[in-house]
Amino acid sequence: ANSCGRYYAGTVLFVVGGSSLTAVALPKDIKSDQPHPPGTAAEATVSITNAYIESIVGVAGRFFIHTTGGDPNTAKDNDKNLLFGSPTLIGTSYTTLRVTNGSDTTDYALGDEANPPSSAPVSDGDTVTTAWTVDGITVEQKLSFALNASTQRQDVTNIEYKLTNNNASARDAGIRVLLD
Repeated sequence: ANSCGRYYAGTVLFVVGGSSLTAVALPKDIKSDQPHPPGTAAEATVSITNAYIESIVGVAGRFFIHTTGGDPNTAKDNDKNLLFGSPTLIGTSYTTLRVTNGSDTTDYALGDEANPPSSAPVSDGDTVTTAWTVDGITVEQKLSFALNASTQRQDVTNIEYKLTNNNASARDAGIRVLLD
C-alpha cells in the first residue's frame, strides 16, 4: 500500500509460448459486465520480434502473438498463431480492470473506445509498454521475451501488469486477462 491507499503493485506475469501458459499473482476472479470487444482490423502496430516469436501490440494496447521460426527442431511450427487473430486483426485478447471504491465496483475494458491508452504503445526493442489511467488507477502493460526453462531459448512472451493507485483515497483494483 502507498499513502493513497491499497493497490496491487506486484506484477502479474503471463508466459505465452512453448507448451504452457503460466499466470502468477492474479487477483481474485472477477466478472466483467463489459461486452466482448471486437478485434480491430488493419491498425497501426508496435512489435518485438526474435527468431522464435513475435508479439504485436495495436494502438489500443491489445496484442497478438505468433511464432516466427518457432522451435528450430520442428519444421512445421513456423508462422503459427499462438493467439486468435493475425498481425492485421488484433483485439480479441484483452484486459479488464476492476476498481472497487467503498461499496461501488466498476469494470473497465482496457483498449475499448471508452478506455483508450493514456500512453500509446512504445517499444524499446526488447519490451512494448502501454499504459492506461482509468478511475485514478494507472495500469502499465509490458510485453517482453523471456527465457523458456524447457528450451533454454527466449521463445515465450511475458505479459506483465503493474497497477498504481493515484487517488487520494484507498481503492481495491485487480485485472483479468482474456487470452483468445
